[in-house]
Amino acid sequence: MTLRPDPTIHRLLISSTARFVGEYEADGIAINLAWPDMMRTTVVGSSKRTALVISFEAPEPPKVVGTVIPNYEHVGDHVGAYLAVLFGKRFDSLGIVESHGRFGLPDASAYGVPYRISSPHNSDLPRVDIPVPLNFTEVQRIHKLLHGETDNVDVLRRFNAACQFYYRAVRNVDSDPEVAYLHLTMAGEILAGAEDVSDVDLLDEQLKAVLDQVTTALADRGAAARFLRSRLYQVKRRFKHVLNSFLDSDFFGRTEAEHGYGRLKHENIGDRLAAAYDLRSKYVHSGESFGRWISPGRSNDEVQLGRPVVADKEFSRTLQMAPTFVGLERIMRYCLLRFAETHFGIDLATEKPTVPSGATANAET
Repeated sequence: MTLRPDPTIHRLLISSTARFVGEYEADGIAINLAWPDMMRTTVVGSSKRTALVISFEAPEPPKVVGTVIPNYEHVGDHVGAYLAVLFGKRFDSLGIVESHGRFGLPDASAYGVPYRISSPHNSDLPRVDIPVPLNFTEVQRIHKLLHGETDNVDVLRRFNAACQFYYRAVRNVDSDPEVAYLHLTMAGEILAGAEDVSDVDLLDEQLKAVLDQVTTALADRGAAARFLRSRLYQVKRRFKHVLNSFLDSDFFGRTEAEHGYGRLKHENIGDRLAAAYDLRSKYVHSGESFGRWISPGRSNDEVQLGRPVVADKEFSRTLQMAPTFVGLERIMRYCLLRFAETHFGIDLATEKPTVPSGATANAET
């Protein structure tokens, strides 16, 4: 006798490089831990992971000719991206276990791929910024996002895309740090495009004065000035301004770098954000490699500790100013969560941790 599963229930397997507890269940969605054999909850070695099963209900498609059977495999990446941003940890979607009354065999190859255990997004401790406990009951914070409960569909779409780039970044940094860094800058570009930014925010005093002169001098009722403004609204300016606007004093008061001199500072964060975007542009337009300079290191430094020695002096200055992957990842997660707090009202209230993730953290004094 064959016992068929419920065709309205769909389950996917996801894993995380961090250790989690607890479970979440609400309105047809459940997240439960999947245990190894003999109830062992840890695996010794660099492939230690937490496995979880995401279960949800969906109507059974009609049994008529021509019906397209929905493929729900994308749900794993969708939920995984939300979890990655919420907890600041790496998640990997392993595939479907059960869907439409059929069983699936997930891809467990991620378990055989080593990763840097000491990186903040892989450790077993909450992040130092917005330290959400590593307990799946905390998923209640993003209940509205999981269920799409928002009137602003366009903003939600942009936020989802930015989360996907963050999710890919923390998954790929150990194997391809340059592409992972680009994923983080893409997440920042999307957030920058989702925020309303005025002339006052994007233009400095000199540019505003010149545009005022153009508007006054030409008899075209400001058409020339409007044209110039449209060309001046560069993505880089928006990227720098919008991300900087989310980074408050609480962000700069803590760090995941082992040494204080390796942390991000408020006084030059604008220049560092601009350099991160310049690094992205240099790679995209000229193929200039930079992966070894920004890859996560033993001390989780968020900035370069000196000027990199490369042939191009301008590129050397850009590398010196640009945050490392660890620094830019911390920036992007913080900005994504603050964005979600502003636009979707998610609850980010947490207690400050006494011990941070990754290396020893330092509070700014």
